[in-house]
Amino acid sequence: MNETCFPLREKFYSELNEDGISEEQYDRALEMWRPYDCKTLKDYHDLYLTLNVTLLADVFENFRNMALREYKLDTAPSWTVPGFAWNCALKMSKIELELITDPNTFLFFEN
Repeated sequence: MNETCFPLREKFYSELNEDGISEEQYDRALEMWRPYDCKTLKDYHDLYLTLNVTLLADVFENFRNMALREYKLDTAPSWTVPGFAWNCALKMSKIELELITDPNTFLFFEN
């Protein structure tokens, strides 16, 4: 993390994908290193995380506003997007689910 120059393209190799990055991807990374005045890889790492989290927060905020407007549902109680989609489907279909009261049925779903 204390490297003071951007690594060579050959250093960007994914053992998971067994592939490196393209020239275009490398050039894009360099384009971020220079104007943001990164002095170390830690600076670049922190910049990358800040930009990703900011973008994700922006997307989520837009999604949340759409959900409130279109479905009159808040996303906050949902842990995941699929969970929120399930809530939307239940609301739009007006189906009411029965509570599971039978212990065997509960164990079936639990297992």
